[in-house]
Amino acid sequence: MPLTDASNILWSLLLLITGAITCFFDITRQKILNTHLVFLGMLGAIVLLFHSLLWHHDPATHMLNGAIALVVGAVLYISHTWRGGDAKLFTLYAFLMPLPAKSNLFSLPPVALFINTFLAGMFFLAPFLIKDMIHNRAAVIAQARSAEEQQAFLRGISAAFFASWILSPVMQTVVKAYHTPLSFFIAYVVFAITRNAAIKTRTDYIQHNIQKHLLMIVALLVTGTLLRIFLTPWALNPFYLAQYAVIFLAFSVSFAVIFHTIQHLENHKERIAFAPFLFIGCVLSYTPFLSLFMRALHH
Repeated sequence: MPLTDASNILWSLLLLITGAITCFFDITRQKILNTHLVFLGMLGAIVLLFHSLLWHHDPATHMLNGAIALVVGAVLYISHTWRGGDAKLFTLYAFLMPLPAKSNLFSLPPVALFINTFLAGMFFLAPFLIKDMIHNRAAVIAQARSAEEQQAFLRGISAAFFASWILSPVMQTVVKAYHTPLSFFIAYVVFAITRNAAIKTRTDYIQHNIQKHLLMIVALLVTGTLLRIFLTPWALNPFYLAQYAVIFLAFSVSFAVIFHTIQHLENHKERIAFAPFLFIGCVLSYTPFLSLFMRALHH
């Protein structure tokens, strides 16, 4: 049953209160407090119960969105990509966010929130990275040239590429117009998990991994190619493959910018407040921003 104007006002107020409290404490005290998250989650549960009784609103959607966000947040926390408070706040926002009047896979709270938050973070952090590269050129170049950093990047990008190569034709068939943001979502999660994996640095990293995983690499490439032949034969067009490579390269650069900037700032004791990015991502989820961004990316 669609939400009424009155119920939308309640959810909007709750999201606004969540953003105000968590942003204030994350910026001023560099903490996202569990007591605030529990209190806000309880308020959300009360509002959801109220909706269910008064407007017969099905609570399953909110609970499912929260469960999906919980899994994603837990994975990113375990892989040392997000802090615990950030992951919990992401879950809370996804639970509280109502579906827009015209909803689709593109507007599902966990997906829309994740991608919009990532883009907000990327736009904000890019100037910091540029400034960092200018003022700390030697340190930035040394870090980029380090075997550990290069191998972490290669590990993450390789895993993200194979995940995308396998899943992209399936998603283009199943979800069609929404495959790009969903591919982005999955690729980032895979990149984050594998990039931060604790693996011993080797001087022959590329050669060693090709030899060790040659059969799996060939199997993944062949599987992705066969899926394209049977599901999306037009995706094997040279022009499309070139476009796919450019988009994936853009994603890779974005991933590297975010990770490098966060890592460098935190190494210098400059903790980045993540709550404002999540709040901005929440607000952008109810605007055409993501649709316009993806449309511009396709063109």
